Amino acid sequence: MYPTYRTSLTFFLLLFWSTANAQVASKSDEKSFRAYDVEISKWMVAEATADTSSDHELAVIELARLYTELASDPRIVLSPTLNQYRVKLRGRLMKILRELEIRITRKLMPFDRSTSDRLQSALERHLAAGADFTGGARHFLAPRAGAGMPDYGPHLVALIQRTIAPEFWDINGGPGVIVYYPPLRLLVVRATSQVHGRIRNLNNMLH
Repeated sequence: MYPTYRTSLTFFLLLFWSTANAQVASKSDEKSFRAYDVEISKWMVAEATADTSSDHELAVIELARLYTELASDPRIVLSPTLNQYRVKLRGRLMKILRELEIRITRKLMPFDRSTSDRLQSALERHLAAGADFTGGARHFLAPRAGAGMPDYGPHLVALIQRTIAPEFWDINGGPGVIVYYPPLRLLVVRATSQVHGRIRNLNNMLH
């Protein structure tokens, strides 16, 4: 038995964003506050009014990209305006996360909901963990991140299920669940705090 089992999500952003995305842009390339405002408004409206799963997914991906861009903008340290934009984005993404957690609390199977819903919510959780950029988020970055690199996601799933409490996972009759989403190279894990910690340690070792 695994005590204190809780419904929660831990996830790893796999091979998706290059670390170059965190590099500071030159002064001449800095985005204007107005440009940020326009983009945020555009994609928030798109997320709220999306008619299809793919449109909704695209909108959330763009909101996530903007969040990361804002967090890495050097001006955010001294700019109340940029911080306001960041908080606004985080609030929207947190709402998506809460919706996912409600579904899991109701014990819906992962495939009872659209891929779009699950991808969006998991990605948001990654962003929420990295609210200050210099902290949580980077602990979830997998090795060899970058566009055009091989997709090691399925291999990581197999490694986790084989080496970290094998009897805990659903494939062996346990309560633990791992769901991998190739479009975002994203791994979502439902497990106990202890198992989450062991997976996090594995991810750090693979960096």
